[in-house]
Parts: sequence; structure tokens; C-alpha cells
Amino acid sequence: MKTLRKLSSLAFLAFLATPSFAQEWQSQAEDVLPSGYGVFGISVLDENTVWASCFDFSDGQPLPDHVPYVMKTTNGGQTWTAHEVTEATGRWTFDIVGIDENTAWISTLDLGAGAGQGLFKTEDGGETWTEILPGQAGGVWLRFFDELEGVCINRDIMARTTDGGETWDPVSALNIPEFLEDEYTLILSGNNSLCAVGDRIYFGTNMGRIYRSKNRGATWEVLDPGFAATDVIYSVSFIDSLHGIAVAPQTLNSKIARTYDGGETWDVFSTPAFQAFFQNVAYVPGTDSTFVGVSTSGSTFGSFYSKDFGKTWEEIDSEIPYRAIGFANPQIGWVSRGFGGFGQPTMYKWDDDLFVSAREPEFEASISISPNPFDTELYIESPEAPLEGLALYSPSGSLIREVVLPGVSAYHWPLSGLPKGLFLLHIKTDKGLRCEKIVRP
Repeated sequence: MKTLRKLSSLAFLAFLATPSFAQEWQSQAEDVLPSGYGVFGISVLDENTVWASCFDFSDGQPLPDHVPYVMKTTNGGQTWTAHEVTEATGRWTFDIVGIDENTAWISTLDLGAGAGQGLFKTEDGGETWTEILPGQAGGVWLRFFDELEGVCINRDIMARTTDGGETWDPVSALNIPEFLEDEYTLILSGNNSLCAVGDRIYFGTNMGRIYRSKNRGATWEVLDPGFAATDVIYSVSFIDSLHGIAVAPQTLNSKIARTYDGGETWDVFSTPAFQAFFQNVAYVPGTDSTFVGVSTSGSTFGSFYSKDFGKTWEEIDSEIPYRAIGFANPQIGWVSRGFGGFGQPTMYKWDDDLFVSAREPEFEASISISPNPFDTELYIESPEAPLEGLALYSPSGSLIREVVLPGVSAYHWPLSGLPKGLFLLHIKTDKGLRCEKIVRP
């Protein structure tokens, strides 16, 4: 057994080192990792189960004897277990995807030409790991869309699987637009730098461009969100396939590009100087438009939140260097400490209702939805604001179906095959976003 430690979380006991706020992050996982190690990526499965990928940040590059670690909790962070991944000795691990409490994948990278890069999988809770895909494509990002289909990405080297990761096929270079000279991807966390939602994938580059796939990584195109060519996009986060933001931190604040149509058009603005500097951002599932941004370096540390689709931001705290962030729902989320040593918290948990009622202000327009309750179809009519898109979500915030519309006043939407229960219908119009509850009895 390669378990390092399993310690009770010291939440609420480290307030002397943590600022006091009405809402605050609760420290967890102290003394779990060796000194110098930190968490680079997290995978939040639900309120109880979280996986995290870890390596020694104090090394300028992976040393031959460097051993990456994986941390895990299955009880909401009350206890965390750390496992050495000796099978990947000599590498760092940037990204992690948890499947369940026993199964997870990590990407690995030795900064070499490919021999020390690839994907590893565990099926025994992190005790042992098997290298499934050796090669450059498995060096940085990994995402699964369902139990069969997934993609791994390292800049413009990519591979896809359709059998749950048993085999991986390279994505043809003909389907990936070339990177510009000196263009690359720069990440501060594996899970926040690339966003996969629905069938779409988005990630940014150091030259202010965004790569987008509409078909789970099979083909790609490049978007111009309106950043300067010198702006480095660190993080991309989407509510659904249509509504998302990209973040390019500046010296004293952050630049934000926002889209309502999946990246076809963007509006770019800056947060106020000294008020909202962050590098990673995450959508809070189950809300209409709430994002949380965190900073691990630069002019300020801390965390911020926005309830209006990234337009305005409020500070949560400003003293801790945070890195990877993810939420299970509007009340429960986790963020990792950007760097630190043995004896400091490695993770922080959010357990508060600040975001529960978060909603983007809705526009005043007459919209009719019928029938509601519905059976196999909906009729949505919006005579005052043309319909540009519809998205159907579960109450927990999981995207079920969506459709892009060309600005029509009414639409019949076939919805056969859905289970019975409550759904959230997001209606995108040229005047803004509306969210309504609908029921299939």
C-alpha cells in the first residue's frame, strides 16, 4: 500500500492564519502532502467525492526521482488520503478526472519530447496506476464526455477514445488549426484552463486566441474573442455550450471576454484595478450566472465572485494563494492552495449559501411556454425578444439538451425520451437570459 497519510481535516481550527469573513473557505487536508507539494488540478464529482493531482512546485522541472501524488476524499473533505503514483516517477501531473470513488485518470508530463508523457488510470482508489496511453497527447488535459467518449490534449497534439479509454486514436493534424509562431497554452490548473461542456471544448492561448471544438475534439477552429495578441488566456469557463467567459489577467486586474452564442461573438471588458485580479475561474453549477475567480500569484491573492455573468465582482478574501477551483453545486465547492509547505492547508472547502439564489437579472419581456407540464415537446413563444437558443438542465445543473436558434419569435422543441421530473429551461434571447422551471409528470 502506498498511502502516505490519512488525517482528519482541521476545518475551523486554522482561523488565526485565515481572514475572517461572513462567508469563507474552510481549511482542509493539512499535513497530508510532503513539503513543497501542491494541488494543480481537482475533479469534483459530488458533495462527497473529490480527486486532486499534486506535484512538487519547488522543482523547476520534474526531477528523475520526483514522485507525483493524488489526493482523494469520499466524505466531503472530513478526511483526505494521499497516494504516491510511483508508476509515473519523474513526471508532473497537471490534470485529473475522477470517474467514481475508485476510478480516476491523470495526465503526466516530464517536459521532454514525449517518452515521459501519457495517461495513467487507477481502479482501486489510487493505490495502483496503469499507464494506458504513453505519448505526448496525454501530457496536459483530459476530459470524458460520457462513459465511452473522451479526449486528451497537449497543445495541438490530441487523441480521442470511444471505448472508455481502452484505446486512443490520434486526432489528425489536418483537423487542428496550426498554432502561430511562439504560441502555446499556459495553465495554472488543469481543470480550469480547459472547459468541456455538452459536445464542445474551449481553451485559450498566450496570444489571446481560443480553440473550439463542437464535436468532442474531432475537429477544431480558432476564435478571436477580442483580446490583444499579447493577452494570455489562463482560464475558460462556460455555463453551457453557449454562455461562457475567458480570463486574461493583467498586472493589476483581469480582462474578461464574455459570449452568449458559443464563441461566435464576444464582448471584452476589464475588472477594476486592485479590486478583482484572478487567473482561474469556475462556473458554479446550479446557478444561472455565478462564477468564482481565484488568484495564485501576481499583484494580489484571493478569491472573488460574480453573480451577473462576470460583469461585476465582489471579493471573498485576499490573503491566500488559490489555484484549482471546482463546485459540486451552489453550496459546496473546493479550491486548492497555490503553493505552501508541510503543515499548511492543501485544500479549502466552500460550504455556504451565498450563491444559492444567484440569478442574472431577467429582462422584461413576454415569453410563453406551453404546455407546462409537458410530455414530448414544448412550444416557446417570445414575440418581443427573438429566440437565440434554448438549454435544458437538471436541477443540479447538468446540461441535458440544447439548441441554437437564428432569432425566431417561436419554436416547437421536440423533447421525447426524457425522464419524469423537474427541469430548468434557459431561454437565450437578444435581450438577455431567462430561466424557467418546467415539469414532465
